[in-house]
Amino acid sequence: MGEKISWNLAVAVSNGPKAVDQRQLEVEAYDKLVVKVPGNEPSSTKKVTVDVQPSAASKVTFLYLSSTLYGDKLTYSVDGGAGNVVLDGPHLLTGAGMVGLLGGAPKKFELSNRLGKDNDAEITILVGRNAAS
Repeated sequence: MGEKISWNLAVAVSNGPKAVDQRQLEVEAYDKLVVKVPGNEPSSTKKVTVDVQPSAASKVTFLYLSSTLYGDKLTYSVDGGAGNVVLDGPHLLTGAGMVGLLGGAPKKFELSNRLGKDNDAEITILVGRNAAS
């Protein structure tokens, strides 16, 4: 029996349209990582490398990144292709098609925090995947 990941999304524009979506995704396995990324000066090139998951890209169907801090100098890159993605808010990718936008297999992330020395970020990464070959 697989694991179930549920999420709710509510979007509303002032005096405009509203949309609500509620989904549940069944996965064979999930991985949760919480990583401290020390704050550095804006000119820093220091990165924290995180092994996210062992599967091929097509196996990952859910990816969620959140942080205790957000900003244009908090970024991540993915070993499969996408480079320097700004983490300026939570990122939720659902379905193999959305996760595929990162390019390749999202196995290793390189996290960079150039928000300043006193601005350590704690980043949570949740991955849902199918494990069977």
